[in-house]
Amino acid sequence: MEDYPRFARSSMMSMFRFVSAILFVCTATAQAADYPQRPVRLVVPYAAGGSTDTVARIIGARLSEKLGQQIVVDNRTGAGGIIGILGELERAGQIDTTTRSVTGKSLGEVLDKWDYVRSQDPEVNKFYRAAPGGVRTIRAYGQEERWEEMDLDRSNGCIRDIDHPYSKEGGLAVLFGNISENGCIVKTGAVKEHMYKYSGTARVFDQQETALNAIGLDGYEAAFSGHGSTNQ
Repeated sequence: MEDYPRFARSSMMSMFRFVSAILFVCTATAQAADYPQRPVRLVVPYAAGGSTDTVARIIGARLSEKLGQQIVVDNRTGAGGIIGILGELERAGQIDTTTRSVTGKSLGEVLDKWDYVRSQDPEVNKFYRAAPGGVRTIRAYGQEERWEEMDLDRSNGCIRDIDHPYSKEGGLAVLFGNISENGCIVKTGAVKEHMYKYSGTARVFDQQETALNAIGLDGYEAAFSGHGSTNQ
């Protein structure tokens, strides 16, 4: 399968989404010491062996040590990935398909081939149904396991169309408080609604990297100590 579009930025965004989810798990752990009481299934919407899957397995191993429970990484491919999302945005008239992709072709040309909802290409369908084979290998495409079918349910499936969104307000929210008087951005997909408003002790960092280290697997308790108060 040639000319498959490899979007480096989508992989980076996946990393950020994954880290956000991990931070939420750590927060929940701080609030409930007896959680979890059974193995945790960590769903990765990408094929095994990629960068997102690799990070998931590394952090999953550390989380397993920290939480005292097995972390099961479950690779769920078969919905069409980034191309499937772009296809739905195109059908909703939300993107310019004349722009060039990293393949050198226009986004429209890429979607014509790789958006299965549009192309109905059986080879594309087979490609997206790639499944974990349970075989240890260092060779790419070293096994031929496939899911039985793609997830094409755009109403309740993994990828939704414009009329059936997970959230009509999107995945970001702007919060205001005595620390962020001009507002701050929070990814709501990684934060429970009851956590939108918080009153209590806060610790403020000037850099994202420093904050992530403090909220990391070995230091998340430090992020909930310190001086000052906030009402975000």
